[in-house]
Amino acid sequence: MLFDRASALWREQLELIAMDFAKGAEYNLAVSKSLPLHSQRAFFFEQLDAYTLKELAERCLE
Repeated sequence: MLFDRASALWREQLELIAMDFAKGAEYNLAVSKSLPLHSQRAFFFEQLDAYTLKELAERCLE
């Protein structure tokens, strides 16, 4: 598998450091900072049964 071969190469070149969650998340903005909810979030979930995911994504991102 391509991913297995690529990840094997990455593991050879990376230094892995064991740490707890708080330390690992310290500089990860995806974990440490919340973003505001998308303005079309409610519409998206209300319409899940009426549209395909592709149609909803297009409508919400217009």
